[in-house]
Amino acid sequence: MNITNLEMLQVTLDYWKGYYPERVKKLGEARVMREAKACVKLTLKEMEAIMVIAPGMTRYEAWTEARNLFCFQPPPKK
Repeated sequence: MNITNLEMLQVTLDYWKGYYPERVKKLGEARVMREAKACVKLTLKEMEAIMVIAPGMTRYEAWTEARNLFCFQPPPKK
């Protein structure tokens, strides 16, 4: 199984909207999208590092290891 950047972005947005709806509403759609994209970008960098030290790890496995650092954190406060 693999995960695309777009899927990571959608998972991040869904997580934020589900767990932090008021914060998402305050930030506004454009800012939430920018912040989510930045979190995905940071997560991708972490995934790359993980896959270097754990050869053979799939992209999806690296995603499950790295997503808690950035994507599954609350969106920033306004």
